[in-house]
Amino acid sequence: MRPVISLMCLLSMPFAIASEPANEGSRSSTSAPPSFAVVELFTSEGCSSCPPAEAYLNELARRAQSEEPAIYPLAFHVDYWDYLGWKDPAARPEHSRRQRLYARLLEPNRVYTPQMFVNGGSGFVGSDRATGDLVIEQALKRTDRTPRSGNANKPTLSLAGSTIEHSVEIQYRVAHLPKGCVLNLALVSDVDPRTIGAGENRGRKLHHANVVRNFAQIELDAASASGNTALKLPKDLKGRSSSVIGYIQNAETLAVVAAARLTY
Repeated sequence: MRPVISLMCLLSMPFAIASEPANEGSRSSTSAPPSFAVVELFTSEGCSSCPPAEAYLNELARRAQSEEPAIYPLAFHVDYWDYLGWKDPAARPEHSRRQRLYARLLEPNRVYTPQMFVNGGSGFVGSDRATGDLVIEQALKRTDRTPRSGNANKPTLSLAGSTIEHSVEIQYRVAHLPKGCVLNLALVSDVDPRTIGAGENRGRKLHHANVVRNFAQIELDAASASGNTALKLPKDLKGRSSSVIGYIQNAETLAVVAAARLTY
C-alpha cells in the first residue's frame, strides 16, 4: 500500500439498472434488482502494490459479465506514480483529482494506491479481498433504498446510446432524485496485456479490465431530468468491446444512489 494523500465516502442508496440491447446500433438499459455495487479502484502501473488489486478488479469484471451484472467495476488509473520512470498510458490527472475528492470527504486526507470505494462508501486497500467481498456483498443485499429526503420513490436511472463515428451518443433519464446529485458517465474497456518497461513493476506483464478511458460528469438540478451527451471513443478501441457505466452520486456525501450499464 502506497500512501500519498486521502479521501472520504458515506452510505449509498442505490436503485440498479442493467443493460440489454435495443434496436440495431444502439443499447438501452432496463430495470434490475434494487441493489448494486459500484466499485471504484484507484491504481497505477507504476505502483508495485497495485497488481493484486487489479487482479481482484478483473475478477469482479468477470462476475459482472456472468452471474452478478449488478456489480459495476471501474479502474481509475492515477498519474502521480508516473515520476518513477514509467508513464501509465491509462493515467489521467482528473482521476487523481477524483481520488483526492474522496480523500477530502471520506478518508481524512488519506490517498494511496491501490484504494477502493464501493457505492461512495469508506475506502479500503484494493487488494484486501476479504474486505472487498464483504462490502460488495452488503451492497448487493441492501434493499433499504428510500431517500432520506422524504421522497418515497427510489432514485432511477435509464440509459440509451449508439455509436456515431468516433463517439458514443448517450441519452439519459433520471427520476426521484434527492437534491445535490451528479450523473457520472464512464467509458470503460479492457486493455491488451502490457509488459512494464520501467519503474517498480519493471518486467511484469499486467492485465487490466474495465479501465476508465473517458469520464464525464453532469450536474442534475431537478428531481427528474433527461438529456444527452457524447463520450469520445479512444482510437485503440476499434473492434474491442466496451461499456458505459452510469451512476448517480450525491455531490456532498458521495453516496451512489443509482447505476446503469450500456454494453457495446
